[in-house]
Amino acid sequence: MNQDIYFPIRSNISFFVQKANQPSLMSRIKQSILMYNNLIFDDGAYDFSGNENGVFEVNIPPEKLKLSTLDVPTKPRTGFRLNAIDEKTGQSFNLIPQSENGNNYSVIASFQKLINDLGIQDENFIHFEWTELTPINKKILDQMVKSTGNYKKYIRGNPLFQEYILKNFHHSLILSKAFNTPMMIDSLYDNLLTNIMSKMVNISDVRLEVLNRVCELLNFDIPDFSSLEIEKILDLRNDKLFIEFRNKLLDINNCLTQNEMNQFDPSKIDPLLIRELIKEIVEIAPSNKKLLVKGSLGVAGSIPVFGPIATGVGLAKDSKELLDFNKNWLAFIIKNSQL
Repeated sequence: MNQDIYFPIRSNISFFVQKANQPSLMSRIKQSILMYNNLIFDDGAYDFSGNENGVFEVNIPPEKLKLSTLDVPTKPRTGFRLNAIDEKTGQSFNLIPQSENGNNYSVIASFQKLINDLGIQDENFIHFEWTELTPINKKILDQMVKSTGNYKKYIRGNPLFQEYILKNFHHSLILSKAFNTPMMIDSLYDNLLTNIMSKMVNISDVRLEVLNRVCELLNFDIPDFSSLEIEKILDLRNDKLFIEFRNKLLDINNCLTQNEMNQFDPSKIDPLLIRELIKEIVEIAPSNKKLLVKGSLGVAGSIPVFGPIATGVGLAKDSKELLDFNKNWLAFIIKNSQL
């Protein structure tokens, strides 16, 4: 399985509409630092503006970027319109009129400034790629957009906006396949993904979903990774115990994705985590507790999930002197317990 993750700029524009949207993106980046070997970001910037009267988009190459001009606005930009100049007369005219109902979308998206602000631009796992579609891929893009045109209705916005967002989704998907990585996209695509996946997109990687669900189940024992300072995230990335914990999450991810999957059910994570707990606790528990372990955890299907997981972690704490703190994934949970 590929251990990298791709952040396409065209399919993450909502994070750059206003500053209030940035923390969610930063959380995803922090989690990805922990769960993937390399993070691949589109280089340069993507300027997208439009309303029901027209759309303007342009890719800005990295050599033309000025980070000082890439501040994300406090509030969404309003009043988009586009003027042009007639080459013959030199007169200015309104190419895309301003929306009469005030509905417009205007954003300049770039990962460069955010990564610099996080202070991780020089980390060896951060990669920026400026990649343009080949002529063959442009034809494939046109075919994909045409064949899935009926799915535009699952994107909120006017018809022009729907068309461009659908095109950006397929553009990102093509590059994701070229990088041979899963991709991270924003909430503009939530409804589209729910419907289009059952027809043409297979889920091949759910490790962040596994991380979030396991953190939810163990929220009494391990920290909220997305809230940690970036320095702590970098330390954890290289921590031996966390690596063991991460490997266990990847085992669960692999179990979930070994067969073709069009829709993801987070509840499927729970029995897999319980199974791993049972396996580990039986190995480390003192012999006189083995019966208790099986009795407490073996009925996981008939009691609330938090019950057997809490019991399992509790038993591990009672047996922590038997843990190899250089090898055991449960040691990470116990060592970082917030109890």
